[in-house]
Amino acid sequence: MIQQSNNAPYRDLPTTSLYLQDCLNTEGLCSDWENCRAGPFSFRFDDRLLIIRYATDAEVDLARTIRAEGGRVIYLIDDDLGAIVNDLQLPEDYRGRIEGFVSGLWQELKELIDEVVVSSNALLEKMQCYEFEMVTQLDPLWSIPSDTIQRPSNHQSPLEIAWLCSRSHIADLESISAELVDFFSRHQDVRLTVLFGKNRPTWIKRLHQVENINPMSWNEYRSWVGSRQFDVALYPLLDSEVNQSRSINKFLEHAVVGAASIISTNAPFADRLQPGDCFFAQPGEWIDCLEMLMADRSRILKMANQARRRALIISEKAQIQQIEFWKKRLPLVKAGSSTSGVRV
Repeated sequence: MIQQSNNAPYRDLPTTSLYLQDCLNTEGLCSDWENCRAGPFSFRFDDRLLIIRYATDAEVDLARTIRAEGGRVIYLIDDDLGAIVNDLQLPEDYRGRIEGFVSGLWQELKELIDEVVVSSNALLEKMQCYEFEMVTQLDPLWSIPSDTIQRPSNHQSPLEIAWLCSRSHIADLESISAELVDFFSRHQDVRLTVLFGKNRPTWIKRLHQVENINPMSWNEYRSWVGSRQFDVALYPLLDSEVNQSRSINKFLEHAVVGAASIISTNAPFADRLQPGDCFFAQPGEWIDCLEMLMADRSRILKMANQARRRALIISEKAQIQQIEFWKKRLPLVKAGSSTSGVRV
């Protein structure tokens, strides 16, 4: 999904959009984001410093200065970084980048943080183990289309299947690779879209019905998702500590592309979905779910539309909660007004 590179533009983080900027922009509270930026991972609003996921030496120093002057530091995180470091199934270079932060600057930063914002209940519980003043869980915000999904329910067009994840999820996908290979070997009228680029695994290379797209920046990816439609979207999750902290984000993405979802039974947000919102699958059941949807295109449309309605409810609630949360904590400036109250 998102390009992971040592040279990636850190200002282009999904976390920033999904949990902060998009909700405030809808209220005309966007001020001038670049004028508010304090570093590649942070924004400053008067005596408030908001740090997102990571931090540089300069940002930690700024956090120390702001705290010494009586200001507040808020930290926004949407992954269990400590669990990522210890998960040997994840790509080594990815874990290495995270470990550099967790073993280094995080040790200083956590002593300066007043309040933490997280994306899941599991992360909420983990962060509550620290002595922060407050930890709050917020859902991500996606702009979910409100129109009814309409596609031909016959079998004349190929079944379009998507796996909308980055290389960091490769072990999850490989957990169902045997089932996918079996399914694709028996159905030539299906197509799978993945975003591996040059890191495409061998078993994917052997499938002839695959569209492999190069990883994109966050803004490129969001635009691409908004322009694509798929019949089915897959979200397999191994039972790992990292995955226990996943947000409901991927279900919302599936709704944006109009897909019926097949999601691992152990997904941490499973209890938030209703029967008919998706198929839940355990190992060995993925091929059965695909066969059922393959045989009944009308069922795909029914499930995709129900999922979109559920996603719309979740996202609308997330927007309200995010706006209320940030308006109470940040001295925001409305777009078009003076930014004299914003210190950079």
